[in-house]
Amino acid sequence: MLEAVVVLAIIVLIAAALLISSPRLSERTNLQRSAYALALALRRVQNMSLAVRQTGSPPQVPTYYGVFFDRTSRTYVLFGDFFPLGSPNGRYDTQAGSTDVGVEWVDLDPRVSIGAMVSDPGGPAEQPQDILNVAFHVPEAEMRISNSNQQVVGQSAEIVLATASGMTRSVVVWTTGQIRVR
Repeated sequence: MLEAVVVLAIIVLIAAALLISSPRLSERTNLQRSAYALALALRRVQNMSLAVRQTGSPPQVPTYYGVFFDRTSRTYVLFGDFFPLGSPNGRYDTQAGSTDVGVEWVDLDPRVSIGAMVSDPGGPAEQPQDILNVAFHVPEAEMRISNSNQQVVGQSAEIVLATASGMTRSVVVWTTGQIRVR
């Protein structure tokens, strides 16, 4: 009888430990899933630029395909950059008269937010950014990373996703086309 009680106590302790760690495990899974979804969105717009895909109404080929990030938003936008007057700028313009097209709006998991965005992470020109555009030129998929002022902000960018408990995952993208989740 004593052995049965000890075994039952051990099972109860293991079950309690699993129940306590389950929310943290769920949070980590949501964070990881959001980071990989972001990396796939970047890869998707890169492929759209290589495929010279038409979008908009009437269908036409944009100069750039990209992803627009606003650090204060829980949504990022896959866009086509149409800039018929002057030079294309490789960013998602929303002001009146803009012909840019939002291809898809992606909501982050409700428990995940954009914690930070940094241009040239770890380098001498590292700078925090509130707005970031990662755009691929059609048809070569040459990438440019710019901020809200249309300034090219460097050779790489890091988008840090965070949870309320402080867990983070980063997606780093380089102008060479490399994308890494860490």
